[in-house]
Amino acid sequence: LPNEQMGTRDAAPQLTISRLVFWRDVHWLPHPNGQDNWTIPAGQLFLLGDCPAASRDSRHWGPLPVEAVLGVVTETLPLQQE
Repeated sequence: LPNEQMGTRDAAPQLTISRLVFWRDVHWLPHPNGQDNWTIPAGQLFLLGDCPAASRDSRHWGPLPVEAVLGVVTETLPLQQE
């Protein structure tokens, strides 16, 4: 939603987006410059990688325009083996 507030609380592995809370099973690594809170503008997304220790994502770039999204992930793990 436009102007969503996004941030972490006390460096815990908890991500709070406005009224929603998402738990991660890994340690949250904040942005290198210490920024832990963002306001997500209308028409933008905050993207997180699946491996916080190695991912370069919106914690480094900030929010990205919706137009930058090239596709949608449709598969989930585990994939079926034939």
